[in-house]
Amino acid sequence: MNTAFVLIFAALFFAVCAAAFLFTNSQYKNAEARKRFFDKLPRQKVAGCILSVAALIWCIPNLRPIFEPNSPIQNIILPGIVIGAVLICFFMDFLLARAFAAILILGAHTLLKLVYPLNPPGYTIFALLILSAGLVGMVIAAKPYWLRDWFRAAFRKPIVQWGSFAYFLALTVISIVCAAGAAK
Repeated sequence: MNTAFVLIFAALFFAVCAAAFLFTNSQYKNAEARKRFFDKLPRQKVAGCILSVAALIWCIPNLRPIFEPNSPIQNIILPGIVIGAVLICFFMDFLLARAFAAILILGAHTLLKLVYPLNPPGYTIFALLILSAGLVGMVIAAKPYWLRDWFRAAFRKPIVQWGSFAYFLALTVISIVCAAGAAK
């Protein structure tokens, strides 16, 4: 897989996040409707199930090296993922928040693993920003209701909203810089 492509995709993702976070405040004119939507979002089941399945499938390449190559356990990884996905979708609370946390952690791991050998310009800043995203993922996984609290704070305090926008914008810019350096 071409690392520059991955970084450009990451830059597009971060740019969409920045735009969404900046303009979400103007989407809901009624403060009560906005509060209800974002209070329910971390517990949303359908989107949480989709993200959970994506995260579980993303984990398969990380699971395979743990077991011996000819081990019979290699054959039950996929059925285990299916069973795990069903159990997660039925029994886990704050499903979207936890799935989002898993995606953040896996994304940070994958981006750092792909970009490290290339050592593109701006890699140190990129690594710090991506590591902080992974850390946020770990915190959200441990305390998923903090994602709801973060949404509440972002709509009450402009500094949180603009700080989040600045973080996503910095990730976008540094991803593009790293992609340009990796493409050479």
